[in-house]
Amino acid sequence: MLFYGKVKAITKKLVSNVLTFKDNNGRELQVSWLSSAEYIESQGIVELEFSPKLKPFLLQLKLEFTKYKLGNVIHLKRIYSIRIYELLKQYEKIGKRRFDIPTLRNTLGIKDNEYQQFCDFRRWVLKISQKELAEKTDIAFEWEEEKKNQKCVAITFIITKQEREQPTKEQEEKEDHFIFEQEPASEVIIEPPLNELTERLVAMGVTRSTAEEITAEYAIDRIEQAITYTQDKQQEGVVKNSAAFVVTAIKKDFTDALAEKKRKKAQLNEQQKKIAKEKQAAEDKAKQEANEKYQKAFESYQALAETEQAAIKIDFIKTADATISGFIRKAQNQGNDIFSSPFIAASFKEFLIVQKGF
Repeated sequence: MLFYGKVKAITKKLVSNVLTFKDNNGRELQVSWLSSAEYIESQGIVELEFSPKLKPFLLQLKLEFTKYKLGNVIHLKRIYSIRIYELLKQYEKIGKRRFDIPTLRNTLGIKDNEYQQFCDFRRWVLKISQKELAEKTDIAFEWEEEKKNQKCVAITFIITKQEREQPTKEQEEKEDHFIFEQEPASEVIIEPPLNELTERLVAMGVTRSTAEEITAEYAIDRIEQAITYTQDKQQEGVVKNSAAFVVTAIKKDFTDALAEKKRKKAQLNEQQKKIAKEKQAAEDKAKQEANEKYQKAFESYQALAETEQAAIKIDFIKTADATISGFIRKAQNQGNDIFSSPFIAASFKEFLIVQKGF
């Protein structure tokens, strides 16, 4: 009954747990592992029915998976060690695998507020996992750090195979039973298969060995961007040998060059906008100061005696150009104060400052 209780608890979790599948088009499918689970107590059998939606993924999994003995991970104490083992086991034959730091942190499920400094990440994740794998599994690893401006931006794992004592049949059964008792995670995120990029590169003419080396060494985003860039250039008629071009684009990171070009262009646009904004601000300030100066001059004029005002006004009318003279005559004919016209008022204020020294 104890065993039945454990089976019932595990199948209940499998029915309720959610998997999230993401494809290259950004579509997301959320589905349960099982659509039903039936325990036939009299026969000691559990019948599991998978969701029909899982069929294409299960068929794909049959062809694309990494196989390893449970005994290699059962004694690993840290979840990071288990995940690193799985990631490196996939590339055991190639012997190396590269990750940029954000991708590796995300793949290992490390939160943003955990091991924020790389020295902490190195000490508490990499070194401990390295020690555990070397002592308890059939592979070991070293790593090389790739730095930019004194900051580690990527690491390349160097994977080596090591002999491990084969467990007895009883040990294997015990290990399998131990794994069976583990509680499944509440949610599993399954990314598209890593060798999908390899196949895309092969389809472009890249040899399989080269494609496998590239997917092991370079980040997924970098490869995908290089593929897109190559395809765009093919449509423009620039690329004749897509295989050679895409390999060069990945290794020399053409996408970074494009990003840098876009960044510089955006920076130039920002500088131009800043200059235009500063110029406009200076013009607005100058205009405001001029208006204040003109207004002050006019207020000084209004403070004069009427006879003085009349004399200055006559001088202004006499010296006005043809355009202003036309506005003055029109205002006088209509019986309006000549200063009610904004054109005349502005010209008069300038006259007070330039000609009369106000």
